[in-house]
Amino acid sequence: MAQHIAISGELTTVTEKLMVKAILKHLRAEDTLITGLRFHDHEYGDVEIDAVVLFPDAGIGVIEVKGSQISFADGTWWQTTPNGVKEIDPAGQTFRGWHALRRFIERQSDWSRGKLRGDWFLAFPETVIELGEDMGPQGRRETIIAKGEEEDTASRIYDILSRPGGIGLPAPGWADQIVTLVQGMNREPSTIEQRLAQRLQHTEQLTAAQSKVLDLLRDIRRIEIVGGAGSGKTWLAMEQARRWAHQGLRVAFLTYTRGLSEMVRIAMSDLPAKEQPDFIGTFHYLGFSWGVRPSAAEQKEQDYWDTTATLLFAQKAELLSPDQKFDAIVVDEAQDFAASWWPVVFAAAKNMDDLYLAIFRDDAQDVFEGRHSRPDIELPSFPLDDNLRNSRQVVNTFTPLIDHKINMRGGEGFPTRIIFTKDNDSIEAADDAVSQLVDVEGWLPEHVALLTTQGRHPVHAEQLSLGKDSYWQDLWSTDDVFYSTVSGFKGLERPAVVIAINGFHEHVNVKHLIYTAITRASDLVILVGTETQLLEIFGEKHLEKTRKTSRIELIAHPEGSPFNLNLD
Repeated sequence: MAQHIAISGELTTVTEKLMVKAILKHLRAEDTLITGLRFHDHEYGDVEIDAVVLFPDAGIGVIEVKGSQISFADGTWWQTTPNGVKEIDPAGQTFRGWHALRRFIERQSDWSRGKLRGDWFLAFPETVIELGEDMGPQGRRETIIAKGEEEDTASRIYDILSRPGGIGLPAPGWADQIVTLVQGMNREPSTIEQRLAQRLQHTEQLTAAQSKVLDLLRDIRRIEIVGGAGSGKTWLAMEQARRWAHQGLRVAFLTYTRGLSEMVRIAMSDLPAKEQPDFIGTFHYLGFSWGVRPSAAEQKEQDYWDTTATLLFAQKAELLSPDQKFDAIVVDEAQDFAASWWPVVFAAAKNMDDLYLAIFRDDAQDVFEGRHSRPDIELPSFPLDDNLRNSRQVVNTFTPLIDHKINMRGGEGFPTRIIFTKDNDSIEAADDAVSQLVDVEGWLPEHVALLTTQGRHPVHAEQLSLGKDSYWQDLWSTDDVFYSTVSGFKGLERPAVVIAINGFHEHVNVKHLIYTAITRASDLVILVGTETQLLEIFGEKHLEKTRKTSRIELIAHPEGSPFNLNLD
């Protein structure tokens, strides 16, 4: 009897059960039937395959089973059920499933048996179809199993796969190796660390694929790339800086936050010297590198940072020698650059007419009202619509806070948690959430960040009192929870982020700030605040919708007042 492997457990419909029974009845002992295959593909997203037949001497048949009445008219597939008529795409679904499966197998590091041979098939066991009646260009009649043909499924697929020509069979033993691979692809990692490692590998593959954007734009000297959080902007910015440095250009890499510049510096430090930018740092540290040295008192004055520092930088920029200036400038998180900063940035160019310039921005992370600006030069703009970093649950949580298109590519994470507290209790509740993650659930401390929306967490304040240099080094060098404000953590990420909503500064766009905070989490976000705060930010309708789609968990902090949302 043929081997039957049910990946996702029991079959869900009567139609699927009947088809599986009919297929198994006519398979040989050496053949294998795999059902309920579910996995994620970086191009096609979440993939579901009803059945896969492995014939060791013929190839692979991928089958999509659709019950009820199926029809095709005017280029569209339709399914008629007792509940009505709906548009479907079984051919496209099965085509994508076959190609995603083939790509998954052939890209495994231990796969060495060559290209796979196979085809895809449709099973409509409740639909009568005349012989010779194709269902559109993608619905070849010979690849459709109609009503009354269920018992012929195995032989039909075998005969089609056995036809001469095309790709030959992989090396012997290929079918057994595929069984091993698919049994492991849906296996849930046993620990949080393993699960995070799996997601990180997926994200890194997607991000590396983004380099094709720069390949397409390689002949353009000046570009503006606009993309949401998690779209790979910073990686692309580093890659653009690396390419220009490799060309022999003197490159400056500018960011808004110290934390992001430290991350970029560390990430690029392993590159060959000829591929590293000549300067990596914030706008203000660029000015400091020219000899501007604010006093301790000046550093505490906001007016110094808003006005005085920029004027001093401009004066210094005019005195730079040619060898101190840059051929190329890359700006990440450009939406946070003040309008007065751009003339200083361009004063650092060797020759403005020949300057290579790339800026990367996400206007939804423009948290400072009145700060939003663009350089007063012509820049072609290119969008990034794919979110590569954040899990589906994280994306669904921040979606109502943005108005631009986004394609989720990040895969599965963990259900979002919203913890309701009483007034002035968010810090304590956030601490309790961190303790729950680390002490109870098994998250590593270095996987967790606690962010505040206004005042600093006491641990954050204590760490800063020891010096900013040591504080930012701790982000990378210690195995502890990291504490920061949302604005200070811009451009950075950790797998789990706890957000303590402890008020908002004046002139801050609240929705943009919360969006920025949520997107710092790649896998799990925990929002901590009062019921009033969270309803004002998201609205009751979204909380209810998101609870259903992302399995948001609503929790009342033990010390807080009960919440009254009717979301069950």
